Amino acid sequence: MRILLISNMYPDKKHPGFGVFVKHSANMLSANGYTLEKVVRIKKNNRLIKLIDYVLFYFRIFFKVLTTKSEIIYVHFAAHPSIPILLSIFFRKNLKVVTNVHGTDVVPENVIHKLFQPFVKMLLQKSNIIISPSNYFKELVRERYGIEDKKIKVFPSGGINKEIFYPINEQSKRYDEFDLNKREQYLGFVGRIEYGKGWKTLLSAFRILKEERNLSGWKIIFVGYGDEAEIFKETVREYNLDNDIVYFQYLQQEELNHIYNIIDYFCFPTERKGESLGLVGIEAMATGTPVIGSNIAGLKSYISDGKNGFLFDAGNVDDLADVIEDALTKSASPEKNNAIRSNALKTSNRYEVNNIKSILIDIFEDLNQEELD
Repeated sequence: MRILLISNMYPDKKHPGFGVFVKHSANMLSANGYTLEKVVRIKKNNRLIKLIDYVLFYFRIFFKVLTTKSEIIYVHFAAHPSIPILLSIFFRKNLKVVTNVHGTDVVPENVIHKLFQPFVKMLLQKSNIIISPSNYFKELVRERYGIEDKKIKVFPSGGINKEIFYPINEQSKRYDEFDLNKREQYLGFVGRIEYGKGWKTLLSAFRILKEERNLSGWKIIFVGYGDEAEIFKETVREYNLDNDIVYFQYLQQEELNHIYNIIDYFCFPTERKGESLGLVGIEAMATGTPVIGSNIAGLKSYISDGKNGFLFDAGNVDDLADVIEDALTKSASPEKNNAIRSNALKTSNRYEVNNIKSILIDIFEDLNQEELD
């Protein structure tokens, strides 16, 4: 079977985390005998170049859908590609459409996202199957767009690969490679430095811990880039945290695995209702690192407070400070720590590629069978 993959996010060497879950899904299908054509775009940082790239992306989608020999279109993110897809499938009514929703395409956060909503609704209604990363997001899609339950399938965004994310013993951790001090302890943040990701909430909570509660010996490793990266740097200076923050714009996945292993806790302070799953939290868990996460959206589907990680009220600086302090001090008995880390590993196994790939394959097999019937 031939599949045309369309996504406005796809990783390259310079931006390895940009839509990496789309690549994971593509690899699963390719490994199971599907022939994939792709119309994808990689990250552009310059706004003008980004605008031009999107215009070209739309034209490529339109002409590729018109000429493709694929039987199925597999769309990641329902918003940005929606218009050219809707136009082109008007002329190719025999094509089946699978749409994978992810976040802001369903829960818009700015004017542009909101402008796309009528087209998102049309695309989802015309789709044969809708794939959601979590049950939380499935319910959101069903209620928001009036989609029947049986049309929405849950597949956790490509899952995680245990050959990439796994526990490393202390002797093998690469502190020197990242200019880190093995005598210090670290919290970690991996994600886009953008609106709603909670990076400022984390910085504010850490400042409270440093200035008001005398927390010492801890630093935060931030990995990520985005529209608010410069504001992030200014806030670090304003909060006098220059010596307490280690910052990397981009890291390859193999490097990320070492960071996840070096940190003691992964902080996931998202404030987005559109956080459909939060794969970075599961990547951290796959290394045995517990997650301190917002009690919101898809995070609640895999973080169990006090068992495999900790939850706090999203956006609440004082609550996050309390939870971090509790995790680092009051709850830090060796027995409890070992239990939490063990449970984090067990949780991540539910999302391992080999344990979930059959879900995605079955979705396309069933769709193909319908065509044969």
